[in-house]
Amino acid sequence: MAAAAGGSGACLSLLLALLFLSLSGRCLTDRGNLAKPKNAQVDVMNSNFTLKWDWDGKCNMKDCNVTFSAYYRLVKRKLSRGWQKLSGCLRVSATICDFSSSKLDFLKKYRLRIKAEEGEKNSEWSSAIKFVPYEIAEIGPPDIQVEAVDGLIRINISAPGNSDKTPMWEASDFSYWVEFWKNNSTEQKQKKLVHYNDRIDNLDPNTTYCLKIKALLNGEKESAFSPVHCVHTENADANKVPRPKNVRVNALNRNFVLKWDWDETYGKNMTFTVAHCRAFEKKFKKKDCWDTVSGCEKVTTSECDLSSKIIFEGKYEFRVRAINGTEETAWSKEIEFTPSIDTEIGPPSKVKVKLINGSVYLEISHPEEDGSRSMKDYLGFTDLSYRVFTWTNSSNSWEKRFEEDRTHFAIPESELYPQTLYCLKVQAFLPTSNKTGHFSAIECVTTEAVLS
Repeated sequence: MAAAAGGSGACLSLLLALLFLSLSGRCLTDRGNLAKPKNAQVDVMNSNFTLKWDWDGKCNMKDCNVTFSAYYRLVKRKLSRGWQKLSGCLRVSATICDFSSSKLDFLKKYRLRIKAEEGEKNSEWSSAIKFVPYEIAEIGPPDIQVEAVDGLIRINISAPGNSDKTPMWEASDFSYWVEFWKNNSTEQKQKKLVHYNDRIDNLDPNTTYCLKIKALLNGEKESAFSPVHCVHTENADANKVPRPKNVRVNALNRNFVLKWDWDETYGKNMTFTVAHCRAFEKKFKKKDCWDTVSGCEKVTTSECDLSSKIIFEGKYEFRVRAINGTEETAWSKEIEFTPSIDTEIGPPSKVKVKLINGSVYLEISHPEEDGSRSMKDYLGFTDLSYRVFTWTNSSNSWEKRFEEDRTHFAIPESELYPQTLYCLKVQAFLPTSNKTGHFSAIECVTTEAVLS
């Protein structure tokens, strides 16, 4: 009996041992080894890094206490430190991990591999994968804020990944593409490029518009569209007193005057205030970029001289509102003004014509030349050139005689008729932009008679 009892006890122990091995073996491959991870993949969105993989172990990972660890190393680096632990991906219990905190260099190439672990057991390493963070990174949709005000839609855009601790992208490298449409309308969507802080105008009043925006990165990558935002424009009659209209800048050489139209039937004793925004501030500043223009506050005429307030190399936007006591109109539609592009070129400041020894000599002074700086010294006008036209009383028509980048010209006696009235006029122009200036006053000389 004792022997039988001992035998049955031994059998029970053997059965329990086999059961334990069976249960623990469920985490192993058919050959008894811990299954290795496979199909590893790195996903990068802005500067958020995710690693995921597959695992074919024969058990529920929670039941058999399997974890995973990932290691990385630089590719083709002579003084490599070898395989290093990947922060955020050590002894994780799921087949996905976030390693955004690993502080990898976005432009370098890395090799990455994963192993499974159970207690003291380790699987073989997964096949190593290579990646360069910047090359595989996707751009997340931009965060946007929209508001309907003064008959237009204001847009404020936060660059993708701008809130990340170490952004993948430079905010200044982005431009943005907006698609907008009337809600519940069959009209085709309208599309345009916008900046960091921009507007959509020329909209119908009392209408709901919807829009979505995607980011464009230097022509290399683009994001998905943002969620759709819808806003309602105000009724045209919401402001009883209309805003100033036809705002424009009259720009000649270095003289800039902002003008606008005002219907005096709505008030003759109105004052006006001008606000401006510089383009770089609109693109990069998060807050409202509009500032009142000093000297253009509560002016009583429908114009204001901006000559001392504008940097020729800048780019601006302007708007105007009318004020009557404590009442203010809505702001006018905003206009853009780029001095180096929109400025008209005036006539040469001086044109001297002399007749010397039978030849005609011409000397030109650049527009706005005042002894210190002329229009040729300004950005966008450095290639200032001149066209010289001549007229004679015999031909009675203007002929273009010179078109060159110089200020001194001569017409030799051999090309002139004797005892003939020659008149000249000069026009500045920019060859690169095909911009032409105003003509100079006409100067005339009479050639000498031929001595017999």
